[in-house]
Amino acid sequence: MAVARKLAVLCWHLLTRETDYQWARPALVANKLRAMELQAG
Repeated sequence: MAVARKLAVLCWHLLTRETDYQWARPALVANKLRAMELQAG
């Protein structure tokens, strides 16, 4: 239960403050965004 609560609080803060996740690696995010763009056409 504690892990689920922590994830819920993290998601809530990210959505309400409209900020990026601080520990995300920029290269991985760029790769994922590019893959989604290619998949969408």
